[in-house]
Amino acid sequence: MLPETKAVISAIAKHQLVLATGHVSSQEGLMLLREARQQGVQHLVVTHASNAPIEMNVAQMREAASLGAVVEFVGSTLHSADAQQRMDRIADAIRQVGAQSCILSSDLGQKGNPLPPDGYGEFLTAMAAKGFSEREIDQMSRQNPARLLGLSANSR
Repeated sequence: MLPETKAVISAIAKHQLVLATGHVSSQEGLMLLREARQQGVQHLVVTHASNAPIEMNVAQMREAASLGAVVEFVGSTLHSADAQQRMDRIADAIRQVGAQSCILSSDLGQKGNPLPPDGYGEFLTAMAAKGFSEREIDQMSRQNPARLLGLSANSR
């Protein structure tokens, strides 16, 4: 790992910021998370873990969760040709990793896609259709993100 990368991770730890893995490979993401934990970073996110270019497998997602990271799943592909298969894979991964270690977000805002609030609502509805309870959806869409940011999940 480059010294500059370690310096950035150190600054994240010092200022109690969130480290998100971004668009790196699954192996690089895990390397970042391991170093971040070693340096004391408390708030970790695996950026859209099941999407390209990350494409973590479930074992890697579980490792990330064991390091204290939350695993992000996004609903930006609900209008793609393989949307149902993607939702099935996301639902399966969440069940294997555990809702307590996952967050749901939109990853929208691009031209030609639904507006983020609309697309996010569709994603939450799709997760409910895949059998997730209201409590699990609330945990992944409100409680876990609030915890990640150091906010109270009780205020609405």
